[in-house]
Amino acid sequence: KCKFLQESGCKGLCLHQCKLPAQQFFKDELGLELTVSPNFATQECQWSFGETPLPPKEDPSFPNGCLKGCESRVAMMNNPMETSFSCN
Repeated sequence: KCKFLQESGCKGLCLHQCKLPAQQFFKDELGLELTVSPNFATQECQWSFGETPLPPKEDPSFPNGCLKGCESRVAMMNNPMETSFSCN
């Protein structure tokens, strides 16, 4: 299980603070392609070394909407200063 996803419960944080940075780090610093494929239902990730990741717009890991029970979503929706909402 992914501790990051378990603790945050937030798809957006998972994708933007873990998946994308990990893929970029392995490419830039280690010269190794990496595709991180999160499974939001099981809160696990598959790391596929040597596999070129898809661009975010083509990546099925980037579904629309939030995870059920996402506390970040509730906090953002309850913020009167927030005029637009997206967890992607």
